[in-house]
Amino acid sequence: MYNARLAAATAAAGGALPISVQYLPYAAIKPNALQDNLLMVQNEQVFDVPGRTQSPYQTQVLFAAAPVRSRARTNTVSFLFRRNLYLTGDGAAPSALYLDFGDGNGYRPATWGQPLATTYATAGTKRVKVKFVYRFNLPPGAPAKGEAAQAIPPGYSVARESWFDFEVMSVAVAARGTTGTPNCAICDDEVPFSLRYCRCRTLRGHGLCHLREGPRRRQAYAAHQAIHHFGRV
Repeated sequence: MYNARLAAATAAAGGALPISVQYLPYAAIKPNALQDNLLMVQNEQVFDVPGRTQSPYQTQVLFAAAPVRSRARTNTVSFLFRRNLYLTGDGAAPSALYLDFGDGNGYRPATWGQPLATTYATAGTKRVKVKFVYRFNLPPGAPAKGEAAQAIPPGYSVARESWFDFEVMSVAVAARGTTGTPNCAICDDEVPFSLRYCRCRTLRGHGLCHLREGPRRRQAYAAHQAIHHFGRV
């Protein structure tokens, strides 16, 4: 299901690379839970302590971001945040989105569904950073869930950051689609007209690889379709 959503988002991105983001709160045992007699160990098993005065658990958040691909053939790169590629466990929605391309210009504000682009001066591996800001507006004494359950005053913001490495392969290659060789829209492999698999075949099973439009794309698509259905090399 999620792979299909990712493939559809990539095909609809118009050359931009969608970034998947997850914000997942989870409960972790407090470091001092045993010392404070909030939990006890018996026969190598952990049990609750009857009548404890506070919870032995604390809320943590797993925040992670990753692009649909980790490389680009040219030095002009565009990323895109899509709401249907944002996963959250408690319904938390960010109030602000930021992206740092690792190009020396720092964080730039981003918007859902709007591509954000840069042109790198050099090839190589770039450290790309993602920051989402969450604002919680709780009246005093209101019950809270998830991250808002922490002992933080009402009306506060929390910034969550993640990063990934992205490879810029060259600053002097021809733009995509100008060589006549089709590219897979999912894994960005060139798919020569001699029949062969692209890299995403393993991930996507026997599903069809989406080839971008361009010279001789229809012919290549028919050949590629046969590969995925019949497993010929």
